[in-house]
Amino acid sequence: MNQIADFIIRFRQGNKKKLELKQTNVICSLLDTLEKTGYINYNLIDSKKQGMMTVEVNNNRVEGMELISKNSRDVFLSYSDLLCDSKLKSTSCFYIIATSKLGIISSWEALENKVGGKVLVRVW
Repeated sequence: MNQIADFIIRFRQGNKKKLELKQTNVICSLLDTLEKTGYINYNLIDSKKQGMMTVEVNNNRVEGMELISKNSRDVFLSYSDLLCDSKLKSTSCFYIIATSKLGIISSWEALENKVGGKVLVRVW
């Protein structure tokens, strides 16, 4: 979870154009999910430093991100919970969810595939 919190902090505090991030599978999956949803486009610039990568973010539509599951408290939503979630219905936000079958996906993909999972981040 600390990787995801670090990602959110760097995304908020950075100039949102060039980000220095840890190069892990979770961070790469978060970036891919944000790109699939159309909220960002990104290019990998440099990954020479050990364990770090530099990413250039283009076409950034992310207004904010909030960490939902934390080290002390994991939040799981089933498919029916996602259908009834008022935040998803009333605003233009979505969740990034970790599933056992599909990996890290958006809540829209989870609804299409009728699966639930561990809610990592809320994006608006």
